[in-house]
Amino acid sequence: MPTNPITKDYGRTSRCYVSGYVRDRTHSVRLIVSEKRDLVADFNGAMDAVRKIVKARWRTDFGYITTMSNAVIADDQRSTKVTATANWIGDQMFHLEATLDNGEVLTQMYYISVSGNPWFLPSSTIYGPPELIVTYP
Repeated sequence: MPTNPITKDYGRTSRCYVSGYVRDRTHSVRLIVSEKRDLVADFNGAMDAVRKIVKARWRTDFGYITTMSNAVIADDQRSTKVTATANWIGDQMFHLEATLDNGEVLTQMYYISVSGNPWFLPSSTIYGPPELIVTYP
């Protein structure tokens, strides 16, 4: 059984197919307050078939509207993911830097829009880390 599975489940996963040609593409994600969703960056179309991801650095402008946790690089080293939790109403950016085995660094941007009803805000909020770094293995 894989130790770092990244499934193709679209129900809970916002999957971004990173483009090797449209490098300035920003992946948009919409969440409702208190939702938790895996953000997946699939680099198959952006890097050579022999390349592998050895390090992923997930960053955010601040860790309040959406928090990050559980950064993982898949066993095939072609994709990475982080779990995003919608903590408060607003907009936030995530920035991913994937370092390849030859030292190249590829990036992917995420724009996350969190909406919800002010009557149903969480009873307590958390402040997440502004940066998560994961290496394989």
